[in-house]
Amino acid sequence: MQHRSRIKQDSSHSQPIHSYYQTNTTQSVYVKWILIVMIGFVLIWFLGYYIMFTRRKPMIEPISVVEEPISIVEKPISIVEKPIMVEKPTIVEKPTVIIQRLDKKSPPVYQVKAPIYPLAEKKETYLLIGINTIPRSNNVDYLKQTIHSLMNQMNPTMKIHILVQDNTKTTTTTTSTHSVFEQLKQEYKNATHLITFVSSKEDRLMDPFASIPNWNFLDPNNERPGPLARQQNCDIVSLCSNALEHFSFSHFLFLEDDYLTCQNALTNMLHVLHLLDSFDPSYCTYRVSYGMSGLVMSHEKLKDFILNYVSWNIDLFPIDLLIRQYAFDDPTISCKKVQHHRSYAYETVQWEHIGTISTFEERNKQGFRNPFPRCDAHSATVWNLSNDERFLAQCKTGFEPKVAWNCI
Repeated sequence: MQHRSRIKQDSSHSQPIHSYYQTNTTQSVYVKWILIVMIGFVLIWFLGYYIMFTRRKPMIEPISVVEEPISIVEKPISIVEKPIMVEKPTIVEKPTVIIQRLDKKSPPVYQVKAPIYPLAEKKETYLLIGINTIPRSNNVDYLKQTIHSLMNQMNPTMKIHILVQDNTKTTTTTTSTHSVFEQLKQEYKNATHLITFVSSKEDRLMDPFASIPNWNFLDPNNERPGPLARQQNCDIVSLCSNALEHFSFSHFLFLEDDYLTCQNALTNMLHVLHLLDSFDPSYCTYRVSYGMSGLVMSHEKLKDFILNYVSWNIDLFPIDLLIRQYAFDDPTISCKKVQHHRSYAYETVQWEHIGTISTFEERNKQGFRNPFPRCDAHSATVWNLSNDERFLAQCKTGFEPKVAWNCI
């Protein structure tokens, strides 16, 4: 019995011994993993330390690399400045040989700028009538007839002023005189409140373009302006530039130097212009005759037409076609297609063309194509006007039965 109890006792002691060894084994595993982790941390720290100190030098080196582009960036500054100095003397300031454009869709290549003539004072008026003139062969006195027919209908209460510009070219070797212009200047020396005479002389704005090589400007189908037509465009720019500089006005009437003023034309003109002031102040053009006569524009429209269109396109069309392009046809600027402003026409012709000797010698050789309409001829019958420029009954305005707009 004692032996069994010893065995039992021994067997009871064997379980704690096994458990002790199992516990010790688990603890040793933990110790090993802790040591491994600690060694790993130490290795990582040494590795990081090594990388930090071995890579420190290249991180400093880019400072010198960054400094070098600073001097490289500075160099182009002087390179950029040089083209600016080269571009300053453009063809606008000093034209050399500028070939006239053949394709009307080509962009402008040159803008003409007119000299401004000195006048004693700036004058104010409601309607300014601008007339360019040069002497005709044999001193034909068309200009005198034109001025007399205007002055006979004018009085100070109308607030109308006439600006006459003599474009006779004077050079260092030749002297030309417009005797009819000088006579009128003397005749109206005491009427400076109604009429102003200016002369371009040696400062005349001359056509800077060379004509299209081998181009037949006399061809009936030709639309490109020859030398004389381009010079007329330059004279228009000059006249209007000086008008804009020296006069304060509401409306401007283009008139050539060989047109007679029809009966009551100025009274009719003022009546319609006052109506336009009320009903359509942003109108584009108002036509009362043909060619470059009897065409009225507001001050703002004239400024836009001359400075932003004609001065850039004197080589593209003659002036009577340039006005048509500006008012109706040009897809980039025209009143009709882009600005959406109306043009108007009076029912009958108010200024009558009397000239048979043209300033264009080529026309004198060819003769005029058709007889020009006389005073009070119906606008719809004028052969050299487009439908946009004619009085058409279906386009009558509501404010004046004798005025129509370009409704077609």
